[in-house]
Amino acid sequence: MKNKLFVVLAGLMIVGLLAACQGGVPVSGNGGYNQIPMISVSGTGMVYLAPDIANVYVGVRSQADNVGTALSQNNSQATAIASALKEKGVAPEDIQTTAFNVYPQQNYSPEGIPMETVYVVENTVYIKVRDLNNLGTLLDAVVRAGANTINGISFDVEDHTAAEKEARRLAIEDAKAKAEE
Repeated sequence: MKNKLFVVLAGLMIVGLLAACQGGVPVSGNGGYNQIPMISVSGTGMVYLAPDIANVYVGVRSQADNVGTALSQNNSQATAIASALKEKGVAPEDIQTTAFNVYPQQNYSPEGIPMETVYVVENTVYIKVRDLNNLGTLLDAVVRAGANTINGISFDVEDHTAAEKEARRLAIEDAKAKAEE
């Protein structure tokens, strides 16, 4: 009896293994749905623009033996920079403080022995320059006024709207031409 039960169980296991190895039910390539024949095309439209503004980040970094002196020096230089920008015709809304940091800095001797602690004040100002012909003159003026870091200059177009509209028109035209080929 035990032998007969063993043979039946072994047979069922073999049938189960063979069934598992068979794979699934075949499915059509489109997931069983009837698809409408379709061709897809895309187009590209590119518009090149000359920049009409510059984004400039300038800064003042001051350090002194105490926080009050470092702040005073930094404020004096920042005020001079703001005055220079105003004299050069930069509108107040085109000037913005983007970072202001105050921190102690431990100085060390060449042997690694701690020496004095100084206080550092950093002030970063963003300037939108609308008159690109005077960018060099403006940078010279802010450096003379006390800016001791220029963190970056990038060029851009203030209003992208017309260019984006033209690029879309060109992309549609390109896609239409490809579709009609």
